[in-house]
Amino acid sequence: MDKLTCFECQSENVTRERVHHEITVGGVVFDAQLDAFSCQECEQSIIESAELERFEQKVALELAQHGLRSPEAVKFMRKAIGLRGIDLAELLQVTPDTISRWERGGSPIDNASFAVLGSLVIDEYYESTNTLDRLKALSKPFDGHRVDITI
Repeated sequence: MDKLTCFECQSENVTRERVHHEITVGGVVFDAQLDAFSCQECEQSIIESAELERFEQKVALELAQHGLRSPEAVKFMRKAIGLRGIDLAELLQVTPDTISRWERGGSPIDNASFAVLGSLVIDEYYESTNTLDRLKALSKPFDGHRVDITI
C-alpha cells in the first residue's frame, strides 16, 4: 500500500483513526466519531467523503424523523439527498420560489410538503426509491385500462 502524505505539511506520518465531527442545523448540534486520515505532525484530519456523506444523511434522517422544520433543516435535508431546489419544486408541484422561501425563512413549509421531503430523506437513507417513484407516477396521467396483479 502506498504511504499517505499529509496535504498540509507533506508529512508521511498519517494514520487512520476516528475523529470527532459535528454539524449544527437550525441550532441543533449533531455529533459523531467518523473515520478519517490524521496527520500526527500537524494534526490535520481529513474525513473520508463517503463517511461524511453518510453522516449528513443520518443527520437529515434525524431531522425528518423528529420533525425539525427550520429553514436550515429543510435546506439541509434537500441537499443531503442530492436534490436541486428546482427538482424538489417539481416533485412537490410548487414553484422554485416557494422552495427558496422555505429555505430562507420567508414562509414555513407546510406539513404535507415536509412529510414528503422527510419520506424522500428516509428512502435515501435506506436506499429505496418508493416515494420518488410514487411522486413521478403522480406527475403523469394513468393511461392503463387494465392492471394484472400477481399474488
